[in-house]
Amino acid sequence: MTRVPAQARDVAVAVLGLVAILCAKAAFARTSLALPLRGAGVRYATAGLECAAYVALGVVSSRHLRFLAPRGAALVDAALAVAVGALLVAGAVVGPSGPASPVVAVLACAAFAAGHVWCMLLFFLAAARIASRRSMATALLGGVALWQTALLGTARLTPGAASIACGALLVGSAVVLTRAADAPLRTIAGREPLRQLATTNPGAALVPTPTFYLAVFLMALAYSYANATVGIPHNGAPRLLATLALVALLGVALLRADRPEDRLFSAAVVLVMLGLLAVPLVTAAGGAFAVHTLFFFGSTTFNVLLWLLIYGLGRRNATAMAPLLGVIGAVDLLGGLCGSGVGAVASAAAARDAWWMQAVTLGVAAAFFAAVWLFLRSFSFSRAIQGIAQVEMDRPGTGAPASDAGAATLADVCARIAREAELTPRETEVFLLLARGRNAGFIMSELHIKRNTVKAHTAHVYAKIGVHSQQELLTLVQGDAPVVATGVAGRAS
Repeated sequence: MTRVPAQARDVAVAVLGLVAILCAKAAFARTSLALPLRGAGVRYATAGLECAAYVALGVVSSRHLRFLAPRGAALVDAALAVAVGALLVAGAVVGPSGPASPVVAVLACAAFAAGHVWCMLLFFLAAARIASRRSMATALLGGVALWQTALLGTARLTPGAASIACGALLVGSAVVLTRAADAPLRTIAGREPLRQLATTNPGAALVPTPTFYLAVFLMALAYSYANATVGIPHNGAPRLLATLALVALLGVALLRADRPEDRLFSAAVVLVMLGLLAVPLVTAAGGAFAVHTLFFFGSTTFNVLLWLLIYGLGRRNATAMAPLLGVIGAVDLLGGLCGSGVGAVASAAAARDAWWMQAVTLGVAAAFFAAVWLFLRSFSFSRAIQGIAQVEMDRPGTGAPASDAGAATLADVCARIAREAELTPRETEVFLLLARGRNAGFIMSELHIKRNTVKAHTAHVYAKIGVHSQQELLTLVQGDAPVVATGVAGRAS
């Protein structure tokens, strides 16, 4: 029997995992548990609870990583299976007699939101095993195409079948992705949390500027505004054909273009702007499908960009993936909630006078264009990804300290560098501990100082000796390579 190559297997798992997660969300909206919140209610409840789940993921994962160990991940999978199983039983009980109570519906939304966020995290951790950006792009585009194809069947599900499909997809994807992400999970479990890692390796985590989060917020707001005003057309076959055309175009851009991330962002902005300008045409001459397709294309293009960014971060530093995913997910859903609210107000006003719809839409378009022009022109997604420092699997900061045999030599070398760089006594103490491979938590405990103080001293040490990370500092101390920055390197020559 021919064995499937590991790379092809990783890509296939990523494709199927993404399709299962996206289809589970569509199936949940059709369950009997969501009927009391049908329409805008289920969107608001699910989005709000999912936003809270993303915030919790970002906060917890930046400080503690034990829950991401393989055993902890298995426990989370088991808890998810129990919660979803209980909801399926509730759905089966209330299904024949009608919708569930609002309390049960909210509990269902909470369980689904937590499971959906957990599966998204597992998806990106499993995808971090994919070796090349091109292979990841292929997986994402294949997943989008299969997702739209699968929605043709999801739209025909009865509430009872939708409950079964949602539970099976959510739990099944969690189990499969946990197994696929075993190696990244073990790597993360052996590292220090991002809050401490960023102190000694500031370049190891993507720290987006407010303009980055503004871009995420605006794109989500625009797409949700379109859903609330134009509606979500259920044109199965035409939408599928349009999606396949979009996938083909994105494939060309991602596989052949230089700096494709920035090109994707520009394309997404243009598509959304065209959609906003075309919204007034819907009330005048119909055409809801064509207008919503522009928004769908822009939103999908931007989502592919975000997924590639999170994947790129995970390849370089898996520890920072969960916190960044938590922040991006929360901002995206917050923008969606705001867009839905503005769209609901515009639709209510348009019921009395169609002019209000045009006025609000043009206002949203003007604000969107102004924000992009003023704040996002100089931001580069490609440079943001490339600027993340690589964190090695066996990073010295989490390993054993220097041996006693080399301690004297190490102390002499550090003392000489400290004198040449004119480090203060406290900075010299921090420098010596960093040179011994100690992390921020150990330095805090050893010197009895706070994390922000360690961060400040570390930044001063790096600036004075001319390095940017703990790995560069270790290279300098060990004499493996010359330092190319300012500070000691400049004086050494």
